[in-house]
Amino acid sequence: MSVNPKAHRDPDLVKRKLARLQAPHVAGLNAMVRDINRRRADDGAAPWFDPADGGTDADVLLLLECPGPRASAHKGSGFVSADNDDQTAANIFTLLHDAQLDRKRIVIWNVVPWYLPSADGKSTKNAKPADVVEAEPWLDNLVTLLPGLRLVVPMGAPALSGWMKYLTGSPQRALLPTLAVPHPSPQRLNTDTGARSRILNAFTQAATLG
Repeated sequence: MSVNPKAHRDPDLVKRKLARLQAPHVAGLNAMVRDINRRRADDGAAPWFDPADGGTDADVLLLLECPGPRASAHKGSGFVSADNDDQTAANIFTLLHDAQLDRKRIVIWNVVPWYLPSADGKSTKNAKPADVVEAEPWLDNLVTLLPGLRLVVPMGAPALSGWMKYLTGSPQRALLPTLAVPHPSPQRLNTDTGARSRILNAFTQAATLG
């Protein structure tokens, strides 16, 4: 377990994690990633689940919009992770630490799980409604793979919108407690004085789930 943010700057750590893709708690989740990437004919489109997190043992899902460049296998670690070498991931890492929310209790995912590169390839595009609709079956699959899931934390308006569309898309889907918070990007946290405290409060509530 890394003790500082941006730990994926260390390529040896990334290699050690890649060697653990079949660890029991993430094997099923990463099999889903392989399925996504096989169907999209892109081995790096959807990043791996981080074995440093709780995997299928997690009871808290942190849900964002779509992977950033540092999660892409082509430009970064290849993991969706609080250890990635970008400030959004570092903010999540720090807030989890401050809230004393054990990473073995969380799993991080995106309502659109594959990388959406901008035209110049230097950043990501915003997810469109059609992207969210296309990705919904994978979100449904994820929920079925998390038998102990007790709380969903959508981070940002697109994640919340995608999650609510998922919940209301079928009467068979069980309602799950949801705490919506702002996106943890540096832009949001640096311009919205209450954003950090809202995320910290939600993480703290998650940490106290008995």
